Amino acid sequence: MVEFQNSLRINTDVSAVYEYLSKVENFSKWNYAVSEVKKLKKKNGAGKELYGIYRKSSGPKYEEGYLESSIPNQKLVMVIKGDWFPYEMEYTLSVDGSQTLLNNKARLSPSKISYFPLQLAKNNLQKAVYQNLLVLKSKLENY
Repeated sequence: MVEFQNSLRINTDVSAVYEYLSKVENFSKWNYAVSEVKKLKKKNGAGKELYGIYRKSSGPKYEEGYLESSIPNQKLVMVIKGDWFPYEMEYTLSVDGSQTLLNNKARLSPSKISYFPLQLAKNNLQKAVYQNLLVLKSKLENY
């Protein structure tokens, strides 16, 4: 498993951050690599609503994901499965004065063959995810 995390403060209420993140369709509004997210008319084996995630970057053009778990105003975990490897994005929220502290943990589960190239690209991936979080911050602060 390859893991990394990012944190930032968002100058808005924790409930607004949670509400925005919990709408999976919003993912394409702040993730530069995602062109569209559609709620599918099917569920996974555990009964979770599935979403089709369409990418505009290199790599897989289509993935499916779902909200694995959520605790209102505290935590969301999204699982995404695509052609390269499954990964999990965890968003933990906490109140910091009048701001929201957002901590994002990424857990990527590559095969043995793709583990080392992914490990080498880890820092670039972490930076790209942080850039996406900055877009999210901007959207929420100007919402």
